[in-house]
Amino acid sequence: VASLIGPWNYPLLQIAWKVAPALVAGCSFIVKPSELTPQSAIALMHAIEEAGTPKGVANLILGPGSVVGTPLISDSRVDMVSFTGGLNTGQTIIGLVTSLIVRFPSATSLSDPASFTEVDANVTFGKFATSKKSADCK
Repeated sequence: VASLIGPWNYPLLQIAWKVAPALVAGCSFIVKPSELTPQSAIALMHAIEEAGTPKGVANLILGPGSVVGTPLISDSRVDMVSFTGGLNTGQTIIGLVTSLIVRFPSATSLSDPASFTEVDANVTFGKFATSKKSADCK
């Protein structure tokens, strides 16, 4: 199971970029959009359901990350976490996934590689090599 956590900005694209590979690979997934912009994820999930995806493959959970986020990351059935979002949330997620064996490709607003000193160098390199940031507010 993949936990796919999306941000408020570019919500449809950010979620679609996470969902498409999971569908192609045949992975079950849970989408958790930002609580600020859930409507595009809801519409996408309806479209996926209407396309005939078997029940239980594509799942949606709504709510604040502080309430629904931790179970999406720390549940033993989760094999991968994909997160795009802010620094504080990213640091919290990294703290949770480093105690687990979970794949974690991320795109956060982190701009300092030193923030990842306790995380595998490959994760750090992958984050910065594949960042899709459209603006840096710093």
